[in-house]
Amino acid sequence: MASLPELRAFVSAPRPLAVGNRARSATLLLTVLVAAWLGYAFGRGQSLADVSRLYTDVGQLQYTVDTGQMVAHFARTGGTLKPLLQAHDGTSLMDFSDWDYQSVAIVDGQRFEFIRLIPSDSVDYARNRIVEGLSSGDWVLSREVVLDGAQATVNWTFLANKPVHDVVVTIAHADWYYLDVTPSADGFVATVPRATRGEIEAGLVHTPTYEVA
Repeated sequence: MASLPELRAFVSAPRPLAVGNRARSATLLLTVLVAAWLGYAFGRGQSLADVSRLYTDVGQLQYTVDTGQMVAHFARTGGTLKPLLQAHDGTSLMDFSDWDYQSVAIVDGQRFEFIRLIPSDSVDYARNRIVEGLSSGDWVLSREVVLDGAQATVNWTFLANKPVHDVVVTIAHADWYYLDVTPSADGFVATVPRATRGEIEAGLVHTPTYEVA
């Protein structure tokens, strides 16, 4: 099999803000790391003991892993919650969506929308780890969601069973409303209020609670 570079998103959870009314913050560092990757089809070189810890909970339509500081919700079906990352008070920080038309893999010039790929999934509750594979038949794009205390990582790995020369993966991530969005060298910095969508749209809440970057 041919293996291409890994795309990794790193997310760190809420921490106290130092000034003003910003009582807490969440730092989401979206970092792209390139690394050669060979091994297990979901992108992890593991022993058989590690693999045996992963299983598919067929009775659940949604996986939820929770460290007490960060929560990740992952829907096994549909295109939302892929995953949804939340602060422990329920505030949504970032939502990865497969329904978004921008969530695509372009492989040797051919466009594949995430929602049209064949999914498979497994969960390791003991390690707060969720793994999903998106298969075209000729290759698998896997995402691995791992929570560790106040941090969350989302790793992406592409593994092909035939020669592939060029891969471009676009991952859509969003929130209902970010406040004070500022571009940065490696992404963006924005604030997130602890409020419902209705409260924000009604203009009832203007004070940010978390900061994401």
